[in-house]
Amino acid sequence: MQAGSARSFSEAQARHQCLAPYATLPSVLDAIGEQSDDSWHERERLTRALIAEYQVSSRPFWASVLLAAYYPMLNRLRHRVWGRSLQRDDLDQLVIASFLQVIATFPLAKKPDLIALRLRQRTERKVFDALRIEQRELKCRRELIALTLETQGTPFDEEPHLSEPDAAEAAVAMVIDIAGQRLPKLNLDLVVATFLKQEQLSAYADRVNGDHEPSARVYQRLKRRRAKVISRLRSLFRTRRRPRSNAEVLLNLRVPARGGRR
Repeated sequence: MQAGSARSFSEAQARHQCLAPYATLPSVLDAIGEQSDDSWHERERLTRALIAEYQVSSRPFWASVLLAAYYPMLNRLRHRVWGRSLQRDDLDQLVIASFLQVIATFPLAKKPDLIALRLRQRTERKVFDALRIEQRELKCRRELIALTLETQGTPFDEEPHLSEPDAAEAAVAMVIDIAGQRLPKLNLDLVVATFLKQEQLSAYADRVNGDHEPSARVYQRLKRRRAKVISRLRSLFRTRRRPRSNAEVLLNLRVPARGGRR
């Protein structure tokens, strides 16, 4: 281990008695990876100690340790996950970000048992919930492109005037026209780049972040911000009180009829 990592481990040993018998961090990881019935209680204690360290400091070091400890579980989950709405790198980031979110909020104070099982279940739930949202967004985007192609032509046209990239650009123009003066430019850039132009969110996170923060944390923050921006755009469209536009289809809006309910 590097000097900083060794110091972090030594300090954790002073705080958690269960870590004291282990000379090195790799030996702790080996113990967590042991699958015999007799080692179950020890795995629980060690995992609880590592999660506690991560929750107190949120340091990338402890995130890396927990990711290494539970790599077999995360790898199995990753191979169960697929989706046409996300590229391979985004799926990798989704699994990692979901796991880190789970351990950051894991209720250690309640002293739950079966920690490994609970970590797996909670991570799976977050991953598949996120995939359902991504698939709905993909469906909305396809509807947008189809409607944009239809509206750009006339009944006498044998072929639409716009290709799909052109239709996407038209949708960008509509969103900017409606929300350009109401939302921060960074928020609009995020939605336009990763939702309309389909840049991978992981690539976008790397582009705007550089090496300032752990990529998984930035990815998760951008994902939450994008959801909030889309919600805000929905509100802006509702206030316009006009027929649904192509951009509204993208955002999966349902504008209520006058005097009716949504």
